[in-house]
Amino acid sequence: AALDRVCAPRGTRVSVKHRLGTDLSGSDYATTRAFVEAARAGGCRHFALHARAAVLAAGFSTQQNRTIPPLEPAVAHRLVADVPDCTFALNGGLATLDACAAHLEPWRGLPAVHSCMVGRGAWYAPWEVLATADRRLCGSATHRVATRGAALDAYLDYADARFDEGLDVAEDALYRPVQYLFAGEPNAKAFRVRLHDEVR
Repeated sequence: AALDRVCAPRGTRVSVKHRLGTDLSGSDYATTRAFVEAARAGGCRHFALHARAAVLAAGFSTQQNRTIPPLEPAVAHRLVADVPDCTFALNGGLATLDACAAHLEPWRGLPAVHSCMVGRGAWYAPWEVLATADRRLCGSATHRVATRGAALDAYLDYADARFDEGLDVAEDALYRPVQYLFAGEPNAKAFRVRLHDEVR
């Protein structure tokens, strides 16, 4: 609620990214719903749900917590039905556009989620995931960028403009997102090495 009071006058919407719960607090639907309702009461209207619990007591690593606790995507779909004035993005285990598409329509008798978050799938295969997303999920007739090279040129122009504006970040922070742009193509590793050498 305090964050919303600070952000709302600036026109910034508060969103919350969260898990189902933890092994300490509980992670059943009632627990997740109660958390959402508390954040909603504070002004939040958009939630990104990583649809698995976080295991704290067993000392799981971050990587283990991303993979071992079972996914429960039905929770996100139930929240769409039960909290209709909020929007819900599903996160967790979504590595392909086909996986996203399955949840962007009614799923097992529940309404579609509003959006999906693709994290590592887009990081390690950005061309396969992002270049075709508009066409695959939104019905666009054409690619917005025709080739990987064109995407790289456009992104480098964007990155250069950010530095010209005085963006205060480490240089490699803007270039890391393109390091896997040529994944699966000949000389992809050589590209990553050259990119790293140029910006370090």
